[in-house]
Formats: sequence, C-alpha cells, structure tokens
Amino acid sequence: MGYQLIFWQQDPVDHTEASNVYDALMSSARVDRLVRLPLPQILSALQSEFVGLDPVPTPDGPRPAFWEDGDTVVEFWWSEVHLGAELRGSWPDEIANRVIDVLAGFRVPLYDPQTGERFDSWLAG
Repeated sequence: MGYQLIFWQQDPVDHTEASNVYDALMSSARVDRLVRLPLPQILSALQSEFVGLDPVPTPDGPRPAFWEDGDTVVEFWWSEVHLGAELRGSWPDEIANRVIDVLAGFRVPLYDPQTGERFDSWLAG
C-alpha cells in the first residue's frame, strides 16, 4: 500500500468531520454537501503535469489512471465529487506536492488520511 492523497470541496456551511467524509467516499457512500468538481479541467491539468497520464472513462464509469516515472507510480481515481491519488514506490515529496498544487489551483483542498488532517484553512482567505 502507498501513501494516499484525497481531495474534495465541501459546502461552506457543512461542518462534517473530514474523517467521516473520507470513510464515506472510500466506501462509495453518497456524501451530502460535497461540491461537484470540474473534472474535465482537473484531469486535463493533471495530464499536463504528469505527461503520459491517460484518464479515460469507460462505459462502467472512470477507471483508475496511472503515471509512472522510474521507481514512482501514482494511481489516480475519482468520482464527480472527489479525486484520490495513491503514491507507490520510492517517491519524493515533490511528486505529492505536484498533485496538491494542481488541485489547489482549482481550490480543492487535501485530506491526508494517514494523519487525519484536512488542509483547507487557506479557503477561508
């Protein structure tokens, strides 16, 4: 198992604990008050940042997309309200920061399930 990064936008009036949102998303449960993401634009930006990434939808919904560079593999998956990335192998922090920066450009903050921390304080400003 690698290191997961999970991203979503919540309705500003929703104060649901991030860990509860994460658990629901990972079990494919419906989560109220999440904002629909601009997925075509986000996926295009990720393709620009991670050359060779090919996030192609299938008739059964999106399939995971993979990016590889030497000893690093990043698996991306998504729904209409969230995007996840799992980093595997020996990946430098710079790879994670590239993913975080792309999503931050769309004002979609990170939840780090390994630490249980949601990085969204910058949205208030």
